[in-house]
Amino acid sequence: MQKIMHISVLLSPVLWGLIFGVSSNSIQIGGLFPRGADQEYSAFRVGMVQFSTSEFRLTPHIDNLEVANSFAVTNAFCSQFSRGVYAIFGFYDKKSVNTITSFCGTLHVSFITPSFPTDGTHPFV
Repeated sequence: MQKIMHISVLLSPVLWGLIFGVSSNSIQIGGLFPRGADQEYSAFRVGMVQFSTSEFRLTPHIDNLEVANSFAVTNAFCSQFSRGVYAIFGFYDKKSVNTITSFCGTLHVSFITPSFPTDGTHPFV
């Protein structure tokens, strides 16, 4: 439960910033979760419901994948981007971090993660 609250607190400012920065009433938010990450997925869903309003509906697009597989991460990221997500919440592995930072930097999509920070100058992770 404490982990869910921690992730909800992490999502709060990001989701409110996205709500006020978008003109449409539906805001697409992506989620890339490793298989078996039930607590993190639940915290994400709680945050989406908690911060969705009648004026701005948060629409989640979730993919469950093996985060150590760069091909699966690439496929999921491209799928999320094609749906028009403004930001992606998820996790990465040392095998997929370069793929994610490259996509985020090139496509200017924010990647919100509770994973350990990377060494680098990518402003979108």
